[in-house]
Amino acid sequence: MPLSRKFLINIFGNVVEFYDFTLFAFLSSTMAPLFFPSENQLVSLLVALSVFGVSFFMRPLGAIFLGYLGDIWGRKVALKLAVVSMALSSFAIAVMPTYDQIGVCAPILFVLVRLIQGFSVGGEYSGAVVSSLESVDAQERYLAGGFVTSSSVVGTLLASIVTVLLHQSWMPAYSWRFGYFFGALMGGGVYWLVHCYACNNLNVRKRISVRAMFAELWRDSRRELVATFTIASFSGVFFYTAFSLASVIMVSVRHWDPVWAHMASIGGMVTYLACVPLFALIAGHKGGVRVMLVGVGLTLVVGTGALLMILHCNEYIWIVLGNVLLSFCCAVSQAPINGLMCMAFPQARRYSGFGAAYGIGISLFGGLTGMILVRLVLLHASGIWVLVYLQTMTLVAGVTLYRWQRQLAISRGY
Repeated sequence: MPLSRKFLINIFGNVVEFYDFTLFAFLSSTMAPLFFPSENQLVSLLVALSVFGVSFFMRPLGAIFLGYLGDIWGRKVALKLAVVSMALSSFAIAVMPTYDQIGVCAPILFVLVRLIQGFSVGGEYSGAVVSSLESVDAQERYLAGGFVTSSSVVGTLLASIVTVLLHQSWMPAYSWRFGYFFGALMGGGVYWLVHCYACNNLNVRKRISVRAMFAELWRDSRRELVATFTIASFSGVFFYTAFSLASVIMVSVRHWDPVWAHMASIGGMVTYLACVPLFALIAGHKGGVRVMLVGVGLTLVVGTGALLMILHCNEYIWIVLGNVLLSFCCAVSQAPINGLMCMAFPQARRYSGFGAAYGIGISLFGGLTGMILVRLVLLHASGIWVLVYLQTMTLVAGVTLYRWQRQLAISRGY
């Protein structure tokens, strides 16, 4: 697949967006007492994770609004707005006073900025997917979509590596601010690249209202919207269980050192990055639905064992192995998602349709995964409810894929 400048800009932009957005998940144990102080450390962390989840509820709004702009005014306009809002919000967090300095205004300001970040990432991710897939040939769309998926994890991995560096003993207490300054700087670079080199990928269409556009979507692409929502819900739960929030559980519930917990998560992310392009390539030859169904089966069998290893093994090597296995299952099931779901929508409503359905699914389930998992582990030390939660979502996704394949007769094309 030729790596065009336009495609690389989309990839780099997505890396930066997910770095900025997921950095708080890794730094939550550090930042929670600064912005959400409480006598009980676990309560403080749960409040912080709730803020992480609340920011997800802005993703559908960002996807709807920026998707509308992208379909009406062109992809470039929407991407520029998403990038600049993320860069400015990261800078705002970097210079934001803490609770000890300005009292209750600190958590209020922090929540507002996180909402802006959720709005931004909701529109940017779907825009990166749409723009990237429209810039390649039809036979390459799964691989292109796989690279966009991988770029999200590259951003998450970068945030994890930066967190490990910021937790070093020689770093000052305010070192968490450096991570956000770095994100704001990268965001400024992405904005310049998009402004100078990106193109719209779409002829500007006739102006219609947001309500009229989504009425068209619901009338003509109802099955695609429902299927994308369901698969995105499963994807969000699985992704944030395997990566960003697994380390939070190890630190807060199992009381592991934060550096070692983040390093365990990094092992899983590297596995995911290595496997996603491979299975995206396979999906281009064998069909996206088939590959995702294999991923669902692996999650039900191998994923169960991996979660039990993470929850019950006391030796560090077994927890790392559990993360690696869970990340492998995640890679197989998620590698074809972008190529499968995005191109199911007509071009004139693709940004809006894919973005809205994907954003709502990720928000309702993925955003609250961290808080839900911590509460489920506290509810029953065996972690049985964690297994029930993940595997229920897996079964629903599997049934949806099977019905979508049969009803729309897309087993060959998709």
